[in-house]
Amino acid sequence: MAQYIIYTYQFSPIVTNQKELFDDTRETSAEIMSKKQDIFGDLFKNDISFKNKKNEYSHRILYNQDNIIVFRLANKKYQNLEENFCIRKHAYSPSCLIIIDNRKDIQHIAIELDTIAFQDTQTVANILKQTFSRYLEEHKLRLEIQKEFQVSEFWNLVEKYPRGISMVRFKFSYPNLPRVSSAIDKMIREESEATNSQQTVFEFNAATDNILTLSKKNKRLSGLAKASADSGNTITIKAKGVRKFVQTGRTNKSIVIDNLEILLENDLIENATTKIVRELNKIK
Repeated sequence: MAQYIIYTYQFSPIVTNQKELFDDTRETSAEIMSKKQDIFGDLFKNDISFKNKKNEYSHRILYNQDNIIVFRLANKKYQNLEENFCIRKHAYSPSCLIIIDNRKDIQHIAIELDTIAFQDTQTVANILKQTFSRYLEEHKLRLEIQKEFQVSEFWNLVEKYPRGISMVRFKFSYPNLPRVSSAIDKMIREESEATNSQQTVFEFNAATDNILTLSKKNKRLSGLAKASADSGNTITIKAKGVRKFVQTGRTNKSIVIDNLEILLENDLIENATTKIVRELNKIK
């Protein structure tokens, strides 16, 4: 049984200076963003080198059809073992499975939870971000990869502090994913795009010695909480009587897929695809 932790990736245009805004020979940010997923998908049609600042990681693509990519990423490790009464260092390369759902307007990454290969899935996400960013910068695109969390985590925190909440801060990446931005007010989304804001922050503060009224019945507040959870943008809370700020992002969204690699290696592509899509479609 293999468990996969869910991440979301989002794009934003790179505008290096004001002059480029008036250069008719360059593609506009809107034109680049309209092709963002096609550009991203093309990365896997060519040789791609996975690496961070320190190491390079080998990989093997197992499946790449209909905008779903499945591959293994290996981590080179060493272990001291005794051989002929001598301790010798032996290299080995455990790997984890990664599924990228690049179907239109979905943009999920599912990373196998395998602590033998990598310490945690965030380590893998960081490698992916650094690798993909190098290629996407050539196309004037910036990439963010963030772990999704359960929206119930926010409401549980609200209920956890009996003295109430005095401050709530939401922050959002550049809005480009409909399943996330549809939950955000239209004005917020449009202004973020118009100003090329890489990150937009909304903060609610109660008056001194007062608390905020936070209710699930408030559709706009519920929309902000859901958009934060679905995009992996943490929510910061200041509770009455608590010195430190509290943040969401401790819960995970995950899926379980059994025997995926066995199906792929035995050319049972249709069965494998059905399993992948069925589980990915469950993510909410």
